[in-house]
Amino acid sequence: MQIMPDEIMTDNTPKETSRQQQTRARREQILDTALGLFATHGFAATSTKQIAIAAGISEGLVFRYFPNKASILRALAKERDALAQAMQKILIQSTDLAVPIVLARLTAAWMEVTRSEMNFMSMLISEGQINSDVRAILHGAIDETVNGLVQYLELRVQAGEI
Repeated sequence: MQIMPDEIMTDNTPKETSRQQQTRARREQILDTALGLFATHGFAATSTKQIAIAAGISEGLVFRYFPNKASILRALAKERDALAQAMQKILIQSTDLAVPIVLARLTAAWMEVTRSEMNFMSMLISEGQINSDVRAILHGAIDETVNGLVQYLELRVQAGEI
């Protein structure tokens, strides 16, 4: 198959078709809607039917994108883990900075994410007490964040900085 010049973006990635854009947009719509409902009402109190109604789509369409409500929450945790993303960005950009500066930046990022994602984080913590799916997602996010920090600190120990 020959790729025509107008099908290529500047980074050599083929452009998304309108169908792919539509699929991605619909998936994001479902995730955004679910996030708002989970944060407001809690995971257990939110049904896939409520997500569909709030998104203005059929419940069947929700299931076309996600097999169940827990898979929506897993996608949210994976794709919207602002703390892990902020931490990774800081660590990548801070390879030549002193450890106290990096730790201060990580702390500031943690505080900012906690403030901006308070409702969602509160829901994960409270629902994680009673729902094993939510608890597993919460623990996975915590583990990912802690492991990233541990790896950074181990490298700094090996370098003799701490």
